[in-house]
Amino acid sequence: MNGKIQVWLSEFNALTNQSLSRHRLQQAAVALNMSLLTTALGVTLIQPVWWDIKILLIIPLLSSLLGFYYLHQEFQITANGFYIRDRIRPKVVELTSDTEIMGWELWDREYKRSLAEPLVFGLSIPAIYTIPSVMALVATFQPTFEGGNWIVVAWIVGSVLTVFTIIFWFIWRNHWLRKSSKNVVVKDKEPRIPKSA
Repeated sequence: MNGKIQVWLSEFNALTNQSLSRHRLQQAAVALNMSLLTTALGVTLIQPVWWDIKILLIIPLLSSLLGFYYLHQEFQITANGFYIRDRIRPKVVELTSDTEIMGWELWDREYKRSLAEPLVFGLSIPAIYTIPSVMALVATFQPTFEGGNWIVVAWIVGSVLTVFTIIFWFIWRNHWLRKSSKNVVVKDKEPRIPKSA
């Protein structure tokens, strides 16, 4: 029995470490995006001699890519959590006869149900990647179509990436994530514990 528990716990530790590493990558993506926005804002305020408002088109291009990267890491972290919840925890509970072991997610979900989670927390991360992009696209709309063909292409690409970023965030939060969370309602019952002889 101890050998089986160690195998499951080793897999748990590996997935936890992987999730932590991916979370650090997410933090780096947010920091990089905020640095991009801060630099763009500073240049816009100073407006050096080489300034051109069309430079702001770099915001939707890079922010959207960083947003996709953040969402990819979030998907992997959530998948690891679902595997721990649905595969590892039931096995460890069955082997240890301890229904409270690895009960963090069940407790966390019940705790959040008792709160009215503000909408701002659910939208804060996607807003970081989309709102500045939309503002940059609006600000550069007229100058873009007065410029050359490559500027128009850059504006269109930035617009498409921004729209896809918003769509993917919406699908993630309002379809896949909620659907996966609803699936655990059936699994809220504790795993079967073998009766001692």
